[in-house]
Amino acid sequence: MGIPSGRAPSASSDVPATVDCYNESEQVMGLYTMIEDNLALPFETTVLGVPVVVERVDLTQREEIVVLCLRGGGVVEDASDRTTARGA
Repeated sequence: MGIPSGRAPSASSDVPATVDCYNESEQVMGLYTMIEDNLALPFETTVLGVPVVVERVDLTQREEIVVLCLRGGGVVEDASDRTTARGA
């Protein structure tokens, strides 16, 4: 089930998922794949009281899920490691 286009998920849209994983790395990849496949981007939200537009979800080389947010036309800092595993 996908998330309607142009809308961010809400707490009421929780859907259980079962993922067979052998380690933490596989858990992160499973969650990242589910987010990438089902999250409609871009969408507006608030981060630390600041309105932003979430443009992209990415996976770092350290296997951390991060997001790229835009605020007023500029990029808002996302995570300490901006080098992505996908080479974006």
